[in-house]
Amino acid sequence: MFKYLVLLSLFFTGLFANWGNENAYGIQKHSFEDTIKHKRALSCNEMAKAGYNKPERYRVNIGNSKTIGLKIETYVAKDRILVEYGEKTIFDSGCIGSQGWNSYKIKTTGYYDYVHVTVLPNCKENQPTTQWKFILNCK
Repeated sequence: MFKYLVLLSLFFTGLFANWGNENAYGIQKHSFEDTIKHKRALSCNEMAKAGYNKPERYRVNIGNSKTIGLKIETYVAKDRILVEYGEKTIFDSGCIGSQGWNSYKIKTTGYYDYVHVTVLPNCKENQPTTQWKFILNCK
C-alpha cells in the first residue's frame, strides 16, 4: 500500500509542478488575476500606450467592421498582444520586441461590435520595465 501512495504522490507532484506558472495566457510571470481591465472602451483609431508592467485588457469598439488593422510597437523589451473576437483569439503576436511599427490585417465576421485586446508585457521576463502601444483601424 505504501508503494502505491508514493507512486501516486510522485505522479501528482509531476503533474502539478508548473501549476503556479501556467495561466490563461500560457506560461507567463503574471496571473490572470493580475490583469488590469480598463473600464472605458477605446474607439477605432484611438491609441493605447503602456501604463503598467502588468497585463492590460482593453475593449475596442469596432462597429460592424469585417476587417480591422492592428498596428503595434513593442520597442526592445518583448511583449505579447492578443486580440479576441467573441470568445475566440483571432490574433496572437507572439513574444516580440518590434523596434518599430508592425501592421496586421485581421478578419472578423462583423457579428460583434467590439474586440478585446490584451497586452502581456515583458513576456521574456528579461527587462525590468516595458513600453508598448497599439492602435486599431476599422474598415
